[in-house]
Amino acid sequence: MSGYAIASILVCVAWLGVMVGIGYWSYLRSKSEPSDYFLAGRGLGTLVLVLTNGATFFSMWTFLGAYGTFYRLGVSFTSFSFWQIAIIAPLVYVCGTRIWLLGRRFGFITPADMLGDYYGSKAVHLVTAIVGIVCLFPYAVIQLTGAGKAFVGLTGGEVPFWVGLVLGIVAVGVSTSIGGLRAVGWTDVVQGLFFGLVAWICMFWVIGMAGGLKPIFANAASANPGLLTFPEGGGGWAPYLNITLVWGLAFIFLPHMWQRWYSAKSATVLARAGAFTPFWNCIAMTIPCLVVGLAAYTVLPDLTKAETDMILPIFFKTYAPIFGLVVIAAAFAAGMSSLNSMLLSVGSLFSEDIYHKYFNPGATERRRYYVGRTFVGIFAILMLIFGLSPHGKALLIPLASIGAAFGTTIIPAAIGPLFWPRATKQGAFWSIIAANINMMILNWVPSIAQYYPSGHLSQSTTSSLIVGGLVFIIVSLFTEPLPYSKQEEYHKYLHSMIYRASTASSYDV
Repeated sequence: MSGYAIASILVCVAWLGVMVGIGYWSYLRSKSEPSDYFLAGRGLGTLVLVLTNGATFFSMWTFLGAYGTFYRLGVSFTSFSFWQIAIIAPLVYVCGTRIWLLGRRFGFITPADMLGDYYGSKAVHLVTAIVGIVCLFPYAVIQLTGAGKAFVGLTGGEVPFWVGLVLGIVAVGVSTSIGGLRAVGWTDVVQGLFFGLVAWICMFWVIGMAGGLKPIFANAASANPGLLTFPEGGGGWAPYLNITLVWGLAFIFLPHMWQRWYSAKSATVLARAGAFTPFWNCIAMTIPCLVVGLAAYTVLPDLTKAETDMILPIFFKTYAPIFGLVVIAAAFAAGMSSLNSMLLSVGSLFSEDIYHKYFNPGATERRRYYVGRTFVGIFAILMLIFGLSPHGKALLIPLASIGAAFGTTIIPAAIGPLFWPRATKQGAFWSIIAANINMMILNWVPSIAQYYPSGHLSQSTTSSLIVGGLVFIIVSLFTEPLPYSKQEEYHKYLHSMIYRASTASSYDV
């Protein structure tokens, strides 16, 4: 093994040691109770919330996939980010603040806590928890597989794939297990800023090598004129709408993000974070990835289609292998900042929604705290095993997006406690089931999916939200409504608090 390969390992060990150190620091300041461990005592401020949201959003896909996607699709892929700016901030303000209000009042820790309590249904509670765990598994594992591929790409195969997986899971597993969300938040602050800085350094570096932005765009247009144009017609926008719904709505409703809204110090903090986060995501991720992706036509003219998801590793391996050590650390920062949030969320889903509800209803807070910590470690080991398997190496990149899409299937059911008093437990349950069946058909049963209409309805997330929404409304209208006392407990409270906030100078309610 060369000195460069050894140096790559040492850089990542040092970086991951910092993560473990932050985890231990967080552990010293934590309490042995679920709300402190899983939600940082519901005390995250605006800066930490913005940066941890952004760091969670970056993920290993940013490092390995985003540059290649811009290389293949060009400027049209920016619609993914710009639409997020249009929907994330309003949704966090409208939906996130309601989630925060109800979470603070009733002490909720997971999404299933809220839905199960509002509908008074164990079935709704259980299916929400299962969807949460299942949707996070592939999305989490890709962070590990990405770490392994980053090592392989930047060292020319000298460092084997499994080394990246082991280093990543040990550091994240230990840090998250001992420190909880407080550790996740502060490691994300450090990792998000670091990754954003490296992304912009790489962008200016590439611009300098290419001779400016004009040659970058000119050469990309020469190679493929479609790279600098947007698709025409509604059918051309269908995939972009689908991916925007996947990641825009997933940003609000996936379990690890939903729990972020519970953890805010106040509703004002949450609203501010919702407003600033999409712009931070765009500045730190979209602009550098677009420029570097298109610059590859100039600085990497011999790049093959199979290599497009490795643009950044190939660039630094070719032109600046020493700085590539920093890029390896940035890759780990991107991947591990998503993985730690998912690990923690899965631990809470198991501890609160499965263990406490179905195995030990009388468990104390301290017992649930230790069960959650233990499951974080167990889940990390399962991820490592699957990541090392042939299926884990081959399937997780496409399944990551599918996993996020499955997480959006609980959205119609969430409309009930947040907005619609007429919703029923039957409508909530069958909407989740119908949306997931539709999602599975479009992704895995082509013999049936071929009969779906083309355009937007052929896109899994778009059509699943339509199917789940229609089932939710129709079944709710034909089944018995919830007791008025339950409707009033939620909706009268939300109405009174939101009205109070609208007439006050602050949303600190």
